[in-house]
Amino acid sequence: MRVSSNNAILQELEALEVFVKLKTEAEIHKAANDIFNMVRQNVQKLENSPEQHLVPRFMAILNRINKYLAVEEEDCSEKIKIFVCYYQPWELPAEKFFVPVQAGKAASPFDLNMLGDNTGDNISHKNATFSEFTAWYWVWKNAKKLYPNLEYIGLAHYRRYFSMAQPFCEHSIHYVPKIPSMKNFDNLFVKTLENADIILRKPTFFSRPVKEQYSYRHYEADYLHIKQVIHDICPEYDEAFAEVFDNNNGISTCCMFVAKYELFDHYFQWLFSLLFETERRIDTSLYDDYQKRVLAFLAERLLSVYVLRHKLKSVYEPIFLVTGENV
Repeated sequence: MRVSSNNAILQELEALEVFVKLKTEAEIHKAANDIFNMVRQNVQKLENSPEQHLVPRFMAILNRINKYLAVEEEDCSEKIKIFVCYYQPWELPAEKFFVPVQAGKAASPFDLNMLGDNTGDNISHKNATFSEFTAWYWVWKNAKKLYPNLEYIGLAHYRRYFSMAQPFCEHSIHYVPKIPSMKNFDNLFVKTLENADIILRKPTFFSRPVKEQYSYRHYEADYLHIKQVIHDICPEYDEAFAEVFDNNNGISTCCMFVAKYELFDHYFQWLFSLLFETERRIDTSLYDDYQKRVLAFLAERLLSVYVLRHKLKSVYEPIFLVTGENV
């Protein structure tokens, strides 16, 4: 449901409160997923707004329907895979819809005993400049060959996972000592994407616009290179690029997202055409090891450009950050 104003949010809140109070358990059970999505959308609209005091009332509705959301649903693990990037030994998620991939395996001194980004069509040898995007390139080029029934696809990191069980939280990051259970998250991903184009992590906000933040942490010349490459290859993205880099101080970082496979495929066609041309124009021979990861740093920010340019309907979720120690 599309909500155009906070007054409309209040009206929908009151209607939901009446529904869960007066309807039968069977009727509430049947509508639970739709109610969940309406609560999610409205809570996100209320973040940092003067009407944020309405959030607890939405949470009360969520508590009312939660027992129905927890019911085991169909196994979606064959049509959705979340690929998880590794570069060092770490614990693995238990759920079978997660697929670990070792990044930079072509130059790695050890074998993590999982899929590596150095087979099939790959750029594993470019890991020094592309960082985790050598793994993402491998996923883009090879995932469908391994999983021909794939309909949805996602990207995560060995210490970072979407926290689908806690979408309505004050903080964007939940620090946990070990990987938590993510049972039924495959179903939650698929259900969420019935009403959205893409799932992103909640934005990280900087103290300055994205362009200034990038130039402060890295090299301004590289920002200018990617800006020119976009103008040369796909000038229809110029406006979205300027909006993200010049007029915003927040982006969804880490290239974590979940989407339908077709959107994923289109995004990476666009992204890697830009990265390979930028690679050709940048001389990283004098960069230290950190700054050599320039193509990954740029790519991380380009996801927001793509989302804005295509006006994708986005759902923003918090993440788990696994510390590996007691917190």
